[in-house]
Amino acid sequence: MTRVLLFVVFLITYGSLYPWHFEDRQLGVNPAWYLLHSRFWIFSRAYIRDLFVNVALYVPLGLSAYLAFRRLRMPIIHIGAPVLLGFALSCTLEMVQLYVPSRTCSLADVIPNVAGSAIGVMVALIYRETLESLTRRQLERIPDPGVLALLLFWIAYLLFPFFPVISRYTLEQKAAIFTVTAGFNFVRFASATVCWLGAGRWLAAIGVQPVWKWLAALVLIIPGQLFIRGRQPIASDLLGAAAGCLCFALSDRSRYASRIAAAGFLFLLALHGLAPFRLRTDPNVFGWIPFTAMLESEWQFGAFILVEKLFYYWAAIWAMRSAGIGLRTATLIVATTLVVIEAAQIYLPGRTPEVTDPILALIIGVALHLLDSRRQSDRLGLAAVDIN
Repeated sequence: MTRVLLFVVFLITYGSLYPWHFEDRQLGVNPAWYLLHSRFWIFSRAYIRDLFVNVALYVPLGLSAYLAFRRLRMPIIHIGAPVLLGFALSCTLEMVQLYVPSRTCSLADVIPNVAGSAIGVMVALIYRETLESLTRRQLERIPDPGVLALLLFWIAYLLFPFFPVISRYTLEQKAAIFTVTAGFNFVRFASATVCWLGAGRWLAAIGVQPVWKWLAALVLIIPGQLFIRGRQPIASDLLGAAAGCLCFALSDRSRYASRIAAAGFLFLLALHGLAPFRLRTDPNVFGWIPFTAMLESEWQFGAFILVEKLFYYWAAIWAMRSAGIGLRTATLIVATTLVVIEAAQIYLPGRTPEVTDPILALIIGVALHLLDSRRQSDRLGLAAVDIN
């Protein structure tokens, strides 16, 4: 649960300091003094909305902190430490927001944050037995925890950058684009089709039943992207998701299903890498320093591209492994495919050919190898405990 707590702290920090643009401000006073003397107690519809958001944001912190600190076997720490952590984190982030142009520092936010932490502790106390039943030993029963991580990473990719849209005007504009936009985007359609076919296989691999209900629930993420800043779903995404679910239903029991998924993800690598499918007369310069383009771009765009690439390369390697290809061979196939694509991008307009993508594929292969080794070691450890 310590990892879960750290992840929750990361998400709260990320959301509180978004969009991560800072400026050097001369306050003239200590930030703590500014926080204690802040006056933003204006009761309005917007304040009530923010109040509920601030409470809900810290409920997972209180819950996960309670479960993490419970190992110390001291009730006062179980209950008090999560609330104190919520208070300290909230105060720290409020003071840091003094240097974020689009944010305000307000003591009015600290109080609901602390209340949310306390509510999280209360939820943990009420459902303690149920939460503690989700032990590591039960997670080991999942046939393939690596594919569970891939599924969660895919969902995170769909929800990136994890920051909600709360403007009514923006929502109306995004909804209009989603419902009114004419035309058919083949790249988006093909990507959604293959990814939702893969999602069905990932759900089946972790033992979820019935798969079609979970797929139907996950499809709601597409219209849900209307509420995510920087994401714009289109009709082709929804059509592709429907096509992918249909393909999974038709190929679920086929012995060629794994090969179809593997071929589909390799096709996506080529489709994404070779667009816009026309040549230019003067070649692009090939970049031999990895991650240069990402580091030179705006952080959110660079992070999104990195997350997208990691997902597609990871999914392609997993699909080939499920088709019976060894991890080393699958990694080399993906890396070689990316080398060929990057070489072709030298003559494609609007592309930045560089060595980053093959390196990412190799990094994913090494990470999966380490994950497999760790999993085998954990199984041997659990088997030894059972014998003893």
